[in-house]
Amino acid sequence: MRDRICAPPPVAPCPTEARDHRTHGGGHHGSHSARRTVRGIRPAGHRPCRRQERLTGGNDRTPDSCGCAGAPGFATTADAYGELLDSHGLRTRIEEQIERLHDGAASDEAGAGIRSMIMAEPLPAGLRTEIVSAYEQLVRDQGREDPEVAVRSSATAEDLPRASFAGRQETYLNVRGSAQLLLSCHRCYASLFTDRAIDHRERMGFDQLAVALSVGVQIMVRSDLAGAGVIFTLDPESGFPEVIVVSAAWGLGETVVSGQVDPDEYTVFKPSLEAAASSSP
Repeated sequence: MRDRICAPPPVAPCPTEARDHRTHGGGHHGSHSARRTVRGIRPAGHRPCRRQERLTGGNDRTPDSCGCAGAPGFATTADAYGELLDSHGLRTRIEEQIERLHDGAASDEAGAGIRSMIMAEPLPAGLRTEIVSAYEQLVRDQGREDPEVAVRSSATAEDLPRASFAGRQETYLNVRGSAQLLLSCHRCYASLFTDRAIDHRERMGFDQLAVALSVGVQIMVRSDLAGAGVIFTLDPESGFPEVIVVSAAWGLGETVVSGQVDPDEYTVFKPSLEAAASSSP
């Protein structure tokens, strides 16, 4: 039996991790959580393993990789995405579009065709049932009717050391109710084949069907109470590993990620943090 829903949430990686990670704060980006287990894959609080990253991608990992916690939620798995592709002959039809791309068709034409095919087919019944069940449990946990959630894509090749795919899939904010949640999840699946994502995979030599997608669902945070943004755990331009580079603004991280605002920028020298931590009582 395939695991369709699991517990791992998006987390901010530890600043001491060796490879370049990008994390986002506020709303959907960086609203970290201890998610509950729906199908018993891995309880929140366990460190992520390779199998789990294959299940939920780079964004949707467990919080204990750095001890972060925040807005509760759940995630669909890569298995659920595979189930969608295996239904209605989608995988074969997508392969045909990719062949057209390799034969000289424009990437925007192939991408539009693939996204249209995915959206034209219903989500598998079992997946729809489990997404709605997980959302209803989230509603009970929150104690309010139809709480607003962020619905975000997490590709299994999201943050590779030499080929980051972050930001090339869609995210939907302030989603309310089961019907809108299912539609947003469906759109996230289709967004694995945005023109940018297809072009990037082609340039990086990735098999278009080897990358899967998890969908993370989290309670929206109060964007009026704090700032949010993007953290790089090394210098994204030079690769210098001894700094943390932060871009932040008031409100949701989406405004920073999408370029809607000019964020404040901070560069933190990691040894200074370590020295301060070691000298504190």
